[in-house]
Amino acid sequence: MSGNSYPLHQAVISRNLGELERLTAPDSGIDLDERDAAGVPALHYAIHLGYPDILNYLISKGADASRKSAAGWSPLQEAIAVRSKVIVKEILIAFRTKINTEYQTRIPVLLDLLKKMPDFYMELKWEFHSWVPLLSRLCPSDNYKIYKLGANFRVDTTLVGFDNMKWTRGSLSFVFKGEEEGGVIYVLDHENKTMEKVVIGAAISAAEISDQEVNSILSSTTLVKTSPIMDKVTFTPSKTWLGHEKTEKIGDDEWNAKIYEVSGFDLKILNRHRVKKSVPAHRPKEEIVKELLERSVTPTTKYSGLLFDNEACSEKLKTYKGTVWISEEFPRTTAELLPIFEILAPTQKHFQKLNTFISMKMPSSGFPVKIDIPVYPTVSGTATFQKHTATQVDPSFFDIPPYPLKVHKNKNNNNGNNNSSESDSKMERSASTSTVSFTDRQSLMDSKE
Repeated sequence: MSGNSYPLHQAVISRNLGELERLTAPDSGIDLDERDAAGVPALHYAIHLGYPDILNYLISKGADASRKSAAGWSPLQEAIAVRSKVIVKEILIAFRTKINTEYQTRIPVLLDLLKKMPDFYMELKWEFHSWVPLLSRLCPSDNYKIYKLGANFRVDTTLVGFDNMKWTRGSLSFVFKGEEEGGVIYVLDHENKTMEKVVIGAAISAAEISDQEVNSILSSTTLVKTSPIMDKVTFTPSKTWLGHEKTEKIGDDEWNAKIYEVSGFDLKILNRHRVKKSVPAHRPKEEIVKELLERSVTPTTKYSGLLFDNEACSEKLKTYKGTVWISEEFPRTTAELLPIFEILAPTQKHFQKLNTFISMKMPSSGFPVKIDIPVYPTVSGTATFQKHTATQVDPSFFDIPPYPLKVHKNKNNNNGNNNSSESDSKMERSASTSTVSFTDRQSLMDSKE
């Protein structure tokens, strides 16, 4: 073992704060997010070994709380495996601070694009389907109504989310006001007459992360990581039996669209779970540290991550085929509508997937007026742009009703046995406050490579 191999990782594993301070001195030039021979960033070792002091130090020096290991696991997932409330809370604060800072930088650009775009009313229909027979019969559809006025837009939907293999119906409005507090989303629940306020770029504090939220995150006993692999996606024109390119009229406005078959869209699914093994219940920390020190500098071609003795990891690769309809007649460009989908992406999983897909380079210069894409491992969604009307939208559509703010109470639960669970697709709400953080659980899981 070379004494100079990955010194940052070695100092973290050994819990040598003095050496860390020396290595991270000003102008040291050290890469805090470098992966070692095992493909693991130093921050992950601090989490895995349960060193909150080292974790806080690395974050304070600028280590990225979204940086994944080469095996695909995010810092939050490592924290869930450790079962530490303190570490989960620290990762939540660091990650949300990073995301909010990025959005603060991005929002002026998005607002400028919104202001330049003509006002309109648009309808976007979502239809969901699944290869699972029982689930397929339960898959819903919904017609999203989108109103855009200046730097503001509103989206009305009856689909609340997908949780525990069940769809949740309701009546929601997402009202984005671009010139209020630097960008605010009001989430209006018309059925329950409640409201949540999402301040984009709001500062995050420990007080805003409730025990209830941490317990909910820690209720996961199996960690599932889904990663789209899109570098080999290809678009092939769909042909008739005579060899002519297929076209179809899409939406109420009947835009002529060319049909393309999409292939090479893969989804890698990692499943990290607990297993029974004949190992000592509690190995000495010194033994674990020695093993990690050696592994850190030993190159490997296949590594499942920082697994505990009672964990195992399985991997599946699922290949999807989709279809996209592209029209030269749609009145808006992808670049114009991306700001809306980018802002909506953290609110609902299917908008996140739609935003990712339409950001890809399409096979022609037109707009994808209809798209069939995977949303969950067992569920695909078809998004169809049904209608677009350039019109002066009534400003009253953006009035906020006098609903009470929905406040999440901080329940002290010292035993950590909260069995509640939430879908990865739900927006994460910060607790005990009138505002909520602009981030979501899926973003935490699907953080930076």
